[in-house]
Amino acid sequence: MISIKFAGYEKGTIIVMRNRVVFGILTIVIGLLIALGPQTIFPVCGVHEYSEETMKCFWTARAELGAGILISLSGLFAALTDSVRIRLGLTAAVLLNGILALLLPTVLIGVCGSTRMTCRALSLPALSVLSGLLIAIAIINGVYLNRMNKKGTKDHEKQTADDDKAVRS
Repeated sequence: MISIKFAGYEKGTIIVMRNRVVFGILTIVIGLLIALGPQTIFPVCGVHEYSEETMKCFWTARAELGAGILISLSGLFAALTDSVRIRLGLTAAVLLNGILALLLPTVLIGVCGSTRMTCRALSLPALSVLSGLLIAIAIINGVYLNRMNKKGTKDHEKQTADDDKAVRS
């Protein structure tokens, strides 16, 4: 088999690096949108002006801040590491945090009950779409990395078998 080298990388290495960088950047961006979106882009209600009652969506935004930061950090670590197994574990973390980010505004904490509130009309759909997109990306990346891990294991077994033959001769 002919191996193509470009700037010191073999063809397979470029694909792995591209997957690592694309997944990392997508995860960082979506994580930052989940974390900062309810604070800025698609704001939640916050504290009610007249009664000074803290709305449920305020606490959802706080929880999404934490989940989004964890997602972004996982994406950063996934972009920086070379190990397929570590990236597979980070992908699982992104998947679980994406599920958490989806459940926070829908089931766990919730948003305001009135359909006229901005959190119900803007924040809830935005967080649901972002979380669903993140879950889909994590599943696709997990399947890809799992196949890559199995392929790497088969190549390693073949190499080990060849080494065993050389030692026995």
